[in-house]
Amino acid sequence: MKVMNLLICFLAISSINAMGADWYSCGDDLDRLRRASRDASDAANNVKAAIDEYQSCKSYNSYDKEYDGCRSKFSDYEYKLSTFNSEISTVESRIKSVSYSCGASGSLSFEETQNNRPQAFKDRMCSIYKPYKGKLSSKTLMQQCVKSMSELDCKKCFE
Repeated sequence: MKVMNLLICFLAISSINAMGADWYSCGDDLDRLRRASRDASDAANNVKAAIDEYQSCKSYNSYDKEYDGCRSKFSDYEYKLSTFNSEISTVESRIKSVSYSCGASGSLSFEETQNNRPQAFKDRMCSIYKPYKGKLSSKTLMQQCVKSMSELDCKKCFE
């Protein structure tokens, strides 16, 4: 995650227009971006842990098809996924703030940000969503997926 933080900071700083920057705000916004990235990383780890707990529960209770004592584990996963998506939105917002306060020449829209995310991020998100294909309705799965990736990337993931 430290590499991602450094990459984000490098990209933000590399496109700086030095004459138009508010260096006090720029530094503060970069600190906020670093904290938001850390929080998003923690949230991603929480999602992974929730998935592991849910899958473990389902495996343990696989002999009893009528019993679904894993609902609370799945609810916990949904809550943590929602928190993750919120943290990602915060990161995207902080990137825009850095772009503005540091005098960057332009900033990406939400859609451009989704489309320009690294393939590793898309692959990771796909690996989170894919196990639920067939277990959740396609509509529910797609609604969750498009919160973190483009619709096209989600469709590719579920092919």
